[in-house]
Amino acid sequence: MLPIFHRRLERVRQRQENRGLVLYRRHLRDHSNPFDIPEERFIELYRLNKELARCIQQVTQAIETTIAIHEVTFPTSEIEHNRIKHSFMDKFGFPGVIGCVKGLLFSKYTNYL
Repeated sequence: MLPIFHRRLERVRQRQENRGLVLYRRHLRDHSNPFDIPEERFIELYRLNKELARCIQQVTQAIETTIAIHEVTFPTSEIEHNRIKHSFMDKFGFPGVIGCVKGLLFSKYTNYL
């Protein structure tokens, strides 16, 4: 009985710790530059070092300013959403998908759209 209690207590502690990190990340995102925090804390929060994060940022900006404006389009009407959604379901068996980029699926309800 006691080991079960300890496991439950540990899970609660872990959830509280994770929630704290989520709130801290959100605060950094909304109010400051995350590159200003120490390297060790940056790695703890984002699971990569600042140098790699800057490289990812530069590549993403290059894609946005060169390729994406000409090559990436999103459905703009409900008719397009439904056509694409049904096509993905028929071909691949993925429900609710309205597009993909290099194999990354985007749900109709994702925050990225």
